[in-house]
Amino acid sequence: MQEMRGVPRPEGRIVELARFPTRFEADVVISLLETNGIRATADYGDGNGWLPHMGLYQGARVLVLDDDLEPARLLLRSADPLEEPTDN
Repeated sequence: MQEMRGVPRPEGRIVELARFPTRFEADVVISLLETNGIRATADYGDGNGWLPHMGLYQGARVLVLDDDLEPARLLLRSADPLEEPTDN
C-alpha cells in the first residue's frame, strides 16, 4: 500500500481567512462567501459544541482554499454590514 502522507490537495491548501468571536459571525461570513462562489468552512474551536468555553480562547476561524484567499479578503472588505447604504 502506498502512503499518501504529504501529498498536496488538488484543490489547494486550506488557510485561515479570519477569526471571529462567535459561531454566528463566522457562519454569516461563510454564507456570504458561498453565495459569491467561494467555498468556505469553519473551525469553531469549541469541540463541536461539547466544550463551548474553549471557543473563547481561539474564536471561530473561517477557512478557505489558498487559491480563494485573496478574492475572499476583497469580498470581506467590500461587504461591511455597518456601512450605510447609498442611493446611486
